[in-house]
Amino acid sequence: MLVLFRNLKGTDFLIASLAYLIVLLLSFTLHEWAHAYAAYSNGDYTPKAAGRLTINPLAHIDPIGFLCSALFCFGWAKPVPVNPTRFRKYRKGMVLTSIAGVTMNLLLAFVACGAYMLFTKNVIVDYNFKHTSYPKIKSYSHRCSTSRNQNNLIDNKIKNAII
Repeated sequence: MLVLFRNLKGTDFLIASLAYLIVLLLSFTLHEWAHAYAAYSNGDYTPKAAGRLTINPLAHIDPIGFLCSALFCFGWAKPVPVNPTRFRKYRKGMVLTSIAGVTMNLLLAFVACGAYMLFTKNVIVDYNFKHTSYPKIKSYSHRCSTSRNQNNLIDNKIKNAII
């Protein structure tokens, strides 16, 4: 984690670190909950009996794995106990239980990207070249509204800077 935030100082470092830890806690918890829910919905009651069919982070977080993930960006959570012999359909239950965690990770990634786009006003392009005078584009909507003359002016500036 220190490598990720090495350029931040003071309160910026604290806020980024806290946000990182919250994201880790949330993603580990929902990932393991997805495995437990998939197993339970396919007929295995083992996750419920073990108390893992909950979104309480204390049931899913392995302290050493969480600490390693926070410090070294590599970690783990407690695996959900599953008894595949209790699945109604063995293969289907195993496949769905296995891919449930990955599917939850993808869903969380899409939600995070959507939230990022919503809260940052669609900032997607930043042309910050050191050797040209190409302007920064602040948002996608601003780029779409530039006129043809402005685009030609920008192209001419780039050509002059290169030559």
